[in-house]
Amino acid sequence: MGPCALAQGGSESGRPPLSAEAYFAKASQVQAQNPRLARQYADSMLLAAGTSRDSTQLTEALKFIGDLCVQQANYPQAVSWFHKGLELASQRRDRVMAVRIHNNLGGVYLKTSQYDKALSQYNRAYSLGRSILTPSQKASILNNLGIIYKHLQQYQQAELYLQEALQLDESAQNPLGVGQVYNNLGLLAQKMGRREEARQHFLKARSIAEQINRPPGVAYALNNLAEVYLDEKEARKALPLLHSSLKIKQQLGDRLGMVNSLSGLGKAWYMLGQADSALYHFGRASLYADTVLNVNKKVEALTGIANAYALKGKTDVLPALYSRILSLKDSAFHQDRAAQFAMAQAEREMTLKEEQIADLTQEAAETNSRVRLQELLLALSLPLLIMVIVLAIFYLLRYRSERTAHRELLLRHVEIKQQKAQIEAQHQTIQHQNQELQAANNLIEHYNRELQEANDQLEDKIRERTRALTDTYRKLAFHINNTPLAVLEWNKQLELVRWPEQAERIFGYSAQEMLGRRAEELPFLQDSKHRHFIERIRQAGDDLPDSQVSFQQHLSRADGLTLSIEWSHSVLTDEWGKVESVLSIANDVSLRERAFQETTLINQELDTFIYKASHDLRGPIARMQGIINLGKIESADPNAHFYFDLLHKVSNELNNLLLRLLMVHNIHQHLLCMEDISFKGFVDSLIYELPSEKKNSQFTFYNSIPDELRIESDRNLLSIILVNLLDNSLTFADNEKPFVVITAKVLPGKKLQFSVQDNGPGISNSLHEKVFDMFFQGSTKSTGVGLGLYMVRKAVRKFVGEVKLDRQGELTTFTVILPESDLMRIVPVPKKTSLTAV
Repeated sequence: MGPCALAQGGSESGRPPLSAEAYFAKASQVQAQNPRLARQYADSMLLAAGTSRDSTQLTEALKFIGDLCVQQANYPQAVSWFHKGLELASQRRDRVMAVRIHNNLGGVYLKTSQYDKALSQYNRAYSLGRSILTPSQKASILNNLGIIYKHLQQYQQAELYLQEALQLDESAQNPLGVGQVYNNLGLLAQKMGRREEARQHFLKARSIAEQINRPPGVAYALNNLAEVYLDEKEARKALPLLHSSLKIKQQLGDRLGMVNSLSGLGKAWYMLGQADSALYHFGRASLYADTVLNVNKKVEALTGIANAYALKGKTDVLPALYSRILSLKDSAFHQDRAAQFAMAQAEREMTLKEEQIADLTQEAAETNSRVRLQELLLALSLPLLIMVIVLAIFYLLRYRSERTAHRELLLRHVEIKQQKAQIEAQHQTIQHQNQELQAANNLIEHYNRELQEANDQLEDKIRERTRALTDTYRKLAFHINNTPLAVLEWNKQLELVRWPEQAERIFGYSAQEMLGRRAEELPFLQDSKHRHFIERIRQAGDDLPDSQVSFQQHLSRADGLTLSIEWSHSVLTDEWGKVESVLSIANDVSLRERAFQETTLINQELDTFIYKASHDLRGPIARMQGIINLGKIESADPNAHFYFDLLHKVSNELNNLLLRLLMVHNIHQHLLCMEDISFKGFVDSLIYELPSEKKNSQFTFYNSIPDELRIESDRNLLSIILVNLLDNSLTFADNEKPFVVITAKVLPGKKLQFSVQDNGPGISNSLHEKVFDMFFQGSTKSTGVGLGLYMVRKAVRKFVGEVKLDRQGELTTFTVILPESDLMRIVPVPKKTSLTAV
């Protein structure tokens, strides 16, 4: 049955065809269950409206067909039908229908991700319908505008629109709209990383949907809540929500929603490490995605299946799955490109048709003008013809007796003809001017409409910008008033116009005493730095000093309290370079300065104590070792020798501890001696000088440092780092074939990176940060006192570098990165030159 078969069928069967309103009612009844039958009724409605010349129903039919195309995802055809309806509505000046079609066009462009076009259509709908839309309808458009700005990543603008939509829906007592807005606010908060806020919005949306008994809304909110928990890696909390959502969608027969819930369940089980459960749910999601013909959901489900197989360790099926995923993505891409091309072609055809209609309209107007001119000429000629006949009869009757009068009449007749020609010329001129005036009036009306639309858009933008500016100023004022900083403001004459409570607390003067006074008169600005700064501003003229000045001031208050104040002054100038205002920020850092001085003194005392204690204790230890050696020489008792050896070992450990403490002190107090060092040879010499009792005959050293790498640095500081790292590797070697690999390279930015890697047993990941702490021993094999790696970190920090520990498989790696500075410089490798024989 063709598009018009239903309308014609009535007359063929003896029944009169239905009216356009009747076809519209039938099409609306079957729209959800049978879109094909609804399209046939809509085509019949279009034919009936055209036959009866009912432009209202004709516009409604065009819009309804566009809605059916949207329902079947035929977006290019939907755009074409909507534009036809919009053109007819514009000719009829039907604002209500124009608003409805603009809104539907915005929905099409939103679904096809053409956000700029969608934004334009929704703005037109809102501008045209500002005075005729209900609050709920306005809220719906504002809700869609918020969704568009979310996709455009303009989150603050999106939140403003959604909040306004929420206020309108709440004032109109529209719970369905309120629930939808809460869901969109939740999605926006989730996008911005505010998960707790998103959770609260979704809970409100769920509560509203339950109150109005709307299962789809309940399922949607549950699904969104589960996504929040999945983002937070709390899969256990997401599982019951997803199961409840899936159950509701199964009852509703919502297969696309079931795909979303099943995919969410697959993700949750995957996070929990349950590969079989994840495979089951992703598999079901894939099957349902086939039934709804959704390629993107199919790709998502297959990706989840691939991840689950990878979790199970079944990598043999992954190539086939990935190949299928890539194939589906390519087909989806080509489908999207084809849809976009079809939509662009439909818009192009629509533009050509509009141009043809405009040409035909202009031609019809010109034809009407010519016909009216001809009618006017005919109307003017008829009275003249009658007058000529009357004059001729009068002339015949009085021909003989009044020849003189006849000649006068002839002259009069000539004059009348001349006047007639003048009148006709004037008439043509007036008619031409009327046409030009009409065209000018039409142009003015067109410009007025465009100006009105521009004014409406400008008002919207001004309202949005004003709201954003007010909100920003409120936040800024709140944050400034809640900081410990005193923010002072001066006008162009350097008169104080802002004196907050923080300033009164710091300086001890009230606002009544300070406001309106000049900078030179204030007691806390009498130091040399402030006087110099104020003088520079006063004398600058067009040559303004730096726009930002910071310094520290030591101030004695009237009550005898001494303060340390950090000042930061910002100078604002106008476009001619004149001072417009000055903003000053005062921060009371007295407590910090006193704490810094006390800490410095304590550190100096601690360094002095370590240095003196280490030196003073080494003498007694050396004497004790000499006594032990004499005892071993003079005594022949084996038991005595055993105890002498133990004492000698303990004294050596104590001596090593004191040497390491002295080394820690030297790191702080060491005087630098910069040398040109071949890094590879330097490391070889350190390996050679390691104590023989530390080196195992089976131990293998691999020095993989490039021969040409040279640096300028302090040899002693570098020795502390490398010797302690090598000593650590030797101490904790615990396998049959121990080895150490030393590598180095130059990173971008002239940074030196070197690493020491061994195959020892390593240390637990939870203790990686603690190994650099003072006196930390991470293993029972440790023979030292826990200062080696601590000294490594101290020396690296002296270089303003970083050291880190990493464990990959059976290899433990210490990596050190030293930036180029006064303590270390990379020596450039000289370029090789070739000699040419002459």
